[in-house]
Parts: sequence; structure tokens; C-alpha cells
Amino acid sequence: MSYYNRSLIHGDQRRLDLALADLEDAIRLDPLFVDAVFARGNIRAAQGETDKALEDYQEVLRRDPLHLDARYNLGSLLGRTGRYHEAIAELSRVIQQDPGRANAYINRGTARLRVGQVELARADFDEAIRLQPDSAIAISNRGLAWARLDRLDLALADQDQALRLAPDLVDALIGRGIVHARMGQAERSMADFDAVIRLDPTGARGYFNRGLSLAELGLYDRAIADFTEVLRRNPGDVEALLTRGQVALDAGRIVAAKKDFDSVLLVQPDRVDALIGRGATWIAGRDFEAALSDFDRVLERWHDDAFAFNGRCWTRVLMGQPGRAMADCDEAIRLSPQVAQMHGSRAWAYLSLNRPADALRDFDAALRLNPRLATSLFGRGLVRQRLGDDEGGRADIGAARTLQSDIDDEIARWGLLR
Repeated sequence: MSYYNRSLIHGDQRRLDLALADLEDAIRLDPLFVDAVFARGNIRAAQGETDKALEDYQEVLRRDPLHLDARYNLGSLLGRTGRYHEAIAELSRVIQQDPGRANAYINRGTARLRVGQVELARADFDEAIRLQPDSAIAISNRGLAWARLDRLDLALADQDQALRLAPDLVDALIGRGIVHARMGQAERSMADFDAVIRLDPTGARGYFNRGLSLAELGLYDRAIADFTEVLRRNPGDVEALLTRGQVALDAGRIVAAKKDFDSVLLVQPDRVDALIGRGATWIAGRDFEAALSDFDRVLERWHDDAFAFNGRCWTRVLMGQPGRAMADCDEAIRLSPQVAQMHGSRAWAYLSLNRPADALRDFDAALRLNPRLATSLFGRGLVRQRLGDDEGGRADIGAARTLQSDIDDEIARWGLLR
């Protein structure tokens, strides 16, 4: 029996070390054996040796550019490691050659969702569902896109449907719990999150999932404790480190958030969401030049990242440069017209330029997409008062204060009302 054939048997029986050893021997005997290099990439990916797996898939494609499985695995693995723009490019090539591959649409949609291309992501999930109507993960992921678009009714319907197809699908339970929380249905939200824990009560994934759930409910201390427990068990878990940083940022713990983003970037220097998260910490600390540097770093490599454009737009608004900010604000909206915060950032730029009618239009657009966006409610209230609608202005500002008790302090910290 050849080393390669024996490696397949070992792999089927999950004896990955033995499979890898056989593949190394097969490649040593025949360095041009493409199938063995591809199989080695799969084993390395399964063992968490991401960089080596990526090298194997790239080597296969150098020898055989039409090897679709290698390109699909390369794109999917790039997405799982936060290299979303590269993932989108590779998976787009797969789809061009094989438009019937549903999982390629799912994975490209997931990557697009992470870089703010929400409508394109939803279109990908729609196509995956057309090709594979019973794909619970495609339906659940479309629910996440609907939630990002603040279409909570459609988001809930998709998560319910996904759970009818796959009752133990953790992603759908978390997605539905998030939607219930945003709809103010706390009991239903907690029931979903409790179900997540029951599926994995002791493992690290259980803590990770519960951390996501607690963060969505605004229970940041408990969420951070869960991600810390994940890292105690798996110190190299980059996703837990990144997510803990994002939760710390939401909780206003800027130093802790920056430390986590820095740690992620030591391991994955081009990790887009870590760079954007760290940029947000620089903004919070009013180190605007450092923030611009991180956003520039993203945009130098990836020219279609809406969140980086929005971050640079917002930074320049806070620097008192709303005119310079405008091109970035426009580009963020062009790339992600259905994301409320993009319109909100440009509205504040218009307000700083003393263009209240334009600001009102953008605040209205932001609030159509997300009626609970407190900063845009407050901003629209200010605009309405400037335009002579004092009653409407007071109503908006009051609603903003109800949603976020410290909204006045936040607006004051921005320094935009001088």
C-alpha cells in the first residue's frame, strides 16, 4: 500500500499524526505529487497549523491553478483567520469556475459580512439557499445579515427556520438569542443562551458562546470573564482574544481592549478587525494620528473596507477636519449603504460643516436603518433645533437619553458642540 493511500485511511480514522507522517513520506518520494500536498494541507488545517496549511494550498495552486478544491479550502481558511478580503477574492474565483458550489457562497458571504458588505453578503446567502434550500447554516447566516440591517423580524424568521432544520446548531441559537435581546425579549434571549451552554457545558466553546451571549445583553464583566476562561484553557485562541478586546472596547475599557488587539496583531499582523478595533481605541484615547495610521494600513491593502473608510471619516471629523472627512464618509456609504453608522458618521460631518439640511437627511437615513442608534437620535435632535423644530429636537434628544443614559457625556467627549 502506498504512503498516500495509507494516509487516507489514517485520516478517515482521525489518526492525523500518522496520516501526516505518511504524506510527508509520499511527498519526499515525489515532490510533484499534488494530491499529497493538498491532503497535507487539509491535515495541517485540521491540526490548527494554519500558516503551513495555507502554504500547501498555495503550492497546489502554483502547480495546478484550476484545482478548485485547493482554492476553495484556501479561501475558506483565509476567512477563518481574519483575512477577509483575500478570502473574498479566492472564493469569488471558485464561484466563477463553479457557480453551483453553495458552500463557497456561504463562506464568501460570511467574509463579506465581516467587512461591512452586508447587502452583498445577504445576496450570497440567498444564492446558497437557492442552491441548497435545507442549508441551516446559510439560513442562519442570512439571519445575521438581516440583523445587521435591523430587519429583526426577518432575522428571527431565518434563525427559527435554521433551528427547525438543525435544532442543535449553536450559531443559530446564538443568532436568535441576539435577536430576542435586541427585541427586548429577555426571557426568550436567555433561554436561547442557556441552550447554547447545555450543548457544551464544560468545554472552551461553551464559555466562548456564553461570552458572546452575555456581551449582547450588555453584561460585559461576565462576558470578559468567559473569554478569559477560554484563553486560560486555550492560550493561543486568537478569536477569543479578539472578541474579548471587542467586548472590552464596548465596555469602555480602552487600555484592556488595546492590549488584546495588540496581542492579536503580533500573531496576525494584517488582521483587519484587530486593526480597526485598535483604531477605535486610539480614537477613544484621542490619539487621532495613530488611529489614522491603523485605518490607512487596512486601506493600503484592501481598498473596499467600509469600516476602515468609516473609521477614517470619523477620526477626521473628531480632528476638526470634516471637509477632508467627506470623501471617506461617502465611500463608506457607497460600500455599505445599509449600515446605519456609516450614515451617522457623515451626518456629524455635515453638522460640523454647518450644513443642517444635509445632516438631517443622513440622520434620517441612519435611523431608518437602526431606530435605536442613540448618537444619531441625539444628533438629529440638535439639527431639528437648529432648523427651528424645537419640540421635535427635544423629543429626539429625550429618546436618545432613554436609550443611553450617558449620551450627553459621550457627545461632550467628542468635542463637536463647540
